[in-house]
Amino acid sequence: MRSNWWLWTGGVYGLVYLAIVIWLIPRFGSAQVLALVVMGQMFATLAFDGLGLFGLAIRPFDLSKLAGAALLVARVYLIRR
Repeated sequence: MRSNWWLWTGGVYGLVYLAIVIWLIPRFGSAQVLALVVMGQMFATLAFDGLGLFGLAIRPFDLSKLAGAALLVARVYLIRR
C-alpha cells in the first residue's frame, strides 16, 4: 500500500521538535523550555480556534482566553528571571 507524502511530516516535525528541545535545555533549563513549549501550544490553539484553521469552528477570543495567554507569558518571564 502506498502512502501520501504528507503522512511522513508528523515524524519529521517530531524529529525537529526533539532536536530543538535537546539543543535548548542546556541553554535555558528544562523549566524554561517546557514553559515555552506550553506557551507555543497555547498560542497555536488560540490561532486555530480564533481563525477557524483546519476546518475548525470559529471560536472568537474572549477576555478569559487572552488572560490565560498573558499569564503564560508572565510565567515564562518569571521562570527566566
